[in-house]
Amino acid sequence: MGGKLRKFVIGSLAALTLGPCAYVTCGGFYGIYRLTHYQKQKGDGHFNRKKDTMFYNEIFYEKDVLEDRLRGAMKNNKKVDYTLDIVVSEEVKRFFDDKEDYGDNDDWVDYVAESVEFLNEYNRAGIGFKIGKIEIISKEKMVKEIYGPKMCLINSSKKMVMYFTPHTRMKEFDGGRLEAIAAFAYTELGLMYIGISKNKHRNAILTLHETGHVLGLNHVPSNEYKRMFLDPFCIFYLNSFMVPNVDDCSQLKLKDSEMKQLREEHVD
Repeated sequence: MGGKLRKFVIGSLAALTLGPCAYVTCGGFYGIYRLTHYQKQKGDGHFNRKKDTMFYNEIFYEKDVLEDRLRGAMKNNKKVDYTLDIVVSEEVKRFFDDKEDYGDNDDWVDYVAESVEFLNEYNRAGIGFKIGKIEIISKEKMVKEIYGPKMCLINSSKKMVMYFTPHTRMKEFDGGRLEAIAAFAYTELGLMYIGISKNKHRNAILTLHETGHVLGLNHVPSNEYKRMFLDPFCIFYLNSFMVPNVDDCSQLKLKDSEMKQLREEHVD
C-alpha cells in the first residue's frame, strides 16, 4: 500500500512539475509564432500603377465615399468634441490596389474608415470626434507635411489631423531605419501619422494609441513576454492599446484608469 501511495505522490508531483513547464515552453513558441504571423498580416502592398489611367478619377470619387461614411459613423454628441481632419497619401490606394483584381479598387476606403471609426471608443470617456476635411495628397507632399514647419493646432482649436500612409513607407519618415516605426505623433500639435496595413486590428490599435497620446495618455508598461510565455492564448491577460509595442493581444478598449484620466483632463 505504501509503495502505491509513494508512486501516486511521485507521479502527481511529476505531472504538476512537467505539465506547467510543457505548457510554458510550448505556449512560448506558439506565442512567438502567433506574433510573427500577426506582423506578416500587414502585407507588402501592390503599388500598382497599371491602372493609373483612371486612378485619379477613382480616388477622388472614393474620397467622397469615405467622407460620407465617416460623417455618418463618428459619434460626436459627447461633452467634448474634437475636429478630426483626415489626410491620405495616394500611395494608400496603390498599396491595396492589385492590378489583376479590379474588384479591390476602393478597398483602401474600408481600411481607412474602419481605423478611424474605432475612435468612437473615446466616447466612453466623454470625448467625441467630428470629421473636418478629408484630403488626398501625393507621396511627395506627404513627406513635406511631415518634415515641413508645423502649425500649432490643438492648443486653442481642439483640432487634430490624422495622416495615413502605407506602413511600408514609414521608414522614409524615421531616418531610414531598417525596421519601420508603426506610427508616431506630434502630440502638442495634434498631428498623427499612421502606417496603415492589411491588418485591421493593428490599424485600430495605432489610431487609438496615437490619439491617446494627443489626448494626454502615456505608454503603459508592456508585459508582452510575460504574457507570451505565461498566458500564450491571451485568456487572462490583455494589453492596453497604450503599450509601446503593437501586439495581437492588445484590446481595443480603454482601461478604467485611462477613462478616469481623460474625463478629469478633458470633460470634468
